[in-house]
Amino acid sequence: GVYVTTLAICSATAFIILFSGVLKTTTYKGIELTQTAMIHELGTFGRVFLITCIFLFAFSSIIGNYFYGIVNIAYTETKWIETPFKLIALGMVFWGSTNDAPSVWAMADMFMAFMALFNIYAIIKLKQPAIECIHHYLEERKMGKDPTFTKNILSNSTGVECWDNEGEISL
Repeated sequence: GVYVTTLAICSATAFIILFSGVLKTTTYKGIELTQTAMIHELGTFGRVFLITCIFLFAFSSIIGNYFYGIVNIAYTETKWIETPFKLIALGMVFWGSTNDAPSVWAMADMFMAFMALFNIYAIIKLKQPAIECIHHYLEERKMGKDPTFTKNILSNSTGVECWDNEGEISL
């Protein structure tokens, strides 16, 4: 969803700017360029529409990233980290709303890089079980079966939590 939404929003923004022709008549960059193009194409409604879109994008980004953090903290079962995380998140929202855009974007990029590093680590740790599940799936399909997954297909099922007590997958 994030990929498609980002691709669609970024592409639509670029096309609006390119098709409006405002690049030839203005030296604006960034949001000012987008706002000029929206007003050129949609009149005063363009300004209201853009403000609404940016608010919804910012709000959903804050809520989404906060949710990712809370879920990951809950998964680690270290409850004491939750309160400091909430305070830091609230502080970052305040800091982001009171500082200049380049500083805010630089800080956001840094935290996204940290999140990417943690995700890369998780992907590396999950490589072996994922490969085992793929091989099991392909073998079951070759035999004409509808693949059924249980903990038993993994060489090491320690810590596997997505299967219920009967060994069936529970989604």
